[in-house]
Amino acid sequence: MTDKTSVEDDDSNVRNIYKITATVIDGTIRLTGEGLVGNTIEVPRGEDAVVKIADVDGFYFYGAEVPGGGERATCWGRNTNKGLARRKFEAVTSEANSIIYAVSTRTSANITYGPVLKVKPKG
Repeated sequence: MTDKTSVEDDDSNVRNIYKITATVIDGTIRLTGEGLVGNTIEVPRGEDAVVKIADVDGFYFYGAEVPGGGERATCWGRNTNKGLARRKFEAVTSEANSIIYAVSTRTSANITYGPVLKVKPKG
């Protein structure tokens, strides 16, 4: 998958857009949203997908894709004006794993590490 982390991309040509809601409860990040089963999003094989996670009161959300082959992790794009983290996965043909984490709006020393979000092809 090609790294496309820009938050300014036009999503009008992408039909697989997943808006994820994240919450932090008792130091644990929970993800919910349409198309999300457990912490996995299944995308039609070979199609692009955009995943967006909006900030919530008290936390900024981030994502970092962790490749399975030991390559450098790739940070998701972040739009501070819209208050969201965004990642475009192009032509999904293999599983991609991203660690989701949250930083407190009150102190950057308060970081909550969350689940691994998987984006993979259906079937």
